[in-house]
Amino acid sequence: MGFGKHMAALVAEVDEHLGDRATWSGVAGEVRVLPAEEDAIARYGDASHVLTARAVEIHERWIALPAEGDQVQILDDDTGAVREILRVIGDPRRNEDGWWLCTVVLVGG
Repeated sequence: MGFGKHMAALVAEVDEHLGDRATWSGVAGEVRVLPAEEDAIARYGDASHVLTARAVEIHERWIALPAEGDQVQILDDDTGAVREILRVIGDPRRNEDGWWLCTVVLVGG
């Protein structure tokens, strides 16, 4: 096994323990998501305001193509009970490292 494969295996192993336990609609079993924030600029005439939106990041190895309307259930690490229910809004964006940034809103929990 070459260095690249070893590095990919190491990254996959680390990803197994990072972030929050969650379930994602349309995906069997648990996934891991990282809490994130996303800034947007709202303009009103000459004034502009920076708005911070809630987001989660999920690696493409957990989900190939997240979509608007997907539901994410954040699980309690100790009990596995649903702690929060989030819904993806807008179009998820993928970075060069394979992480999807998904803007979400709280719908329950």
